[in-house]
Amino acid sequence: MAVLETKFQDWANRLKIISDEIGKEMQRINDEHPYGGIEDVGWKVDEALEMIEVTCGVKPKKIKKSK
Repeated sequence: MAVLETKFQDWANRLKIISDEIGKEMQRINDEHPYGGIEDVGWKVDEALEMIEVTCGVKPKKIKKSK
């Protein structure tokens, strides 16, 4: 059981790092383009999902964009 807990903690740590990096990039884009810049980050979502899959071995579900 400890091995499984360690594995999940490792995944959580990796996801936190990825999340922090995406957040920093989104903030940078917003700072550079204060009027709608966050939309520029949309193309990075697929890249981030792929990174999560490669890092953690789990394919995350895509969330559909609401209008």
